[in-house]
Amino acid sequence: MGKVGLVLLVIGLATIAAAGTGVAGTRLGGEYAPAGSVSTGVGFGALAQMVLALAIVAFLLKWVLPRIAAKFTKKLVSSPEGGIHVEESAQFAGGSLYIISARGKSLLVSVAGTSVTTLSDLTQPTRLHADPFELALAEAQARPASSAAEVEARAALDRLSHLTVGHAAL
Repeated sequence: MGKVGLVLLVIGLATIAAAGTGVAGTRLGGEYAPAGSVSTGVGFGALAQMVLALAIVAFLLKWVLPRIAAKFTKKLVSSPEGGIHVEESAQFAGGSLYIISARGKSLLVSVAGTSVTTLSDLTQPTRLHADPFELALAEAQARPASSAAEVEARAALDRLSHLTVGHAAL
């Protein structure tokens, strides 16, 4: 039992002890004042019962009711193995921004109050055909570097091919 529960228990026991021995603080078999008597004051027992009732209601509203409401409202909880992941998030005065990836798509989403809005699709477009320059570049990068002897041999072959082409034209 927490501190709040202990305080409420002590207040309740003090109220019962001060109010009397009957149910709800009434005395059993006691003398009753006639209807014309002049007793206008509120006793300590009635005041203590009112404070106890207010304390119980405040406790129920502050701690118990939110826990019960949380059990009845189902929140969307995604498992780590699931297909929905929040990549980034940012808070601002009116709500939040999230970058969410799901099923191969990335979306920029705004959450404000009770509304969720898709702002942009951030998915990178897939290419159906490759660019010839990118293919040649990838092939050149995949080739091992030529040695100095290979470069010199190719230069010599290029000079010879220019000489033979020029000689054949004559």
